[in-house]
Amino acid sequence: MHKVTDLISGNTHYPPLLLDINCETTELISVDVPETVYRENSAYDMEGSAFYGVASRFVSSELVQIVKIVSDNLDNPSGEITKNKTQVWVTDNLTTIAAIVDQLQSITFDYNLIYALSSQYLRLVEKVHLTASQQVQLKNLVSRFHALGGTELERKLTPESHKSSRNLIKKLKLLIEEI
Repeated sequence: MHKVTDLISGNTHYPPLLLDINCETTELISVDVPETVYRENSAYDMEGSAFYGVASRFVSSELVQIVKIVSDNLDNPSGEITKNKTQVWVTDNLTTIAAIVDQLQSITFDYNLIYALSSQYLRLVEKVHLTASQQVQLKNLVSRFHALGGTELERKLTPESHKSSRNLIKKLKLLIEEI
């Protein structure tokens, strides 16, 4: 889905479409009651907007995707859906579903590599007592140090810089300025 709209609240989300899949995308409209009057080029459901809104609070929006097998439409009213039809639809789409899962796993792997806490950061946190705010600041500074091409961080930090959290953060800022 490339656009998700909650019909009642009017909230709209635009999930980034990073997947290379062989299936149609359309607008998804979330409603409070089952819809029987279908707008062209739109799909309807009762949970997509809420799912996207909640899920995107916990992970990067690239990892939140809504994939649906459209069961009811003008040619196939919801009252005619059966368990057997549903099984056939899912079976017919297993290759596409597997491709989506594979790509999301790959994106997740890359995401985790980029945002993983470095071992240097974890060792520094063990050496100095930091407030929650200072931990965030230190994490950002260590990431920036490495992003700018800094190396051998722990060797460059003297024992003096480990005496307090302020000293550590100050020394790391100076090291970044020197790069």
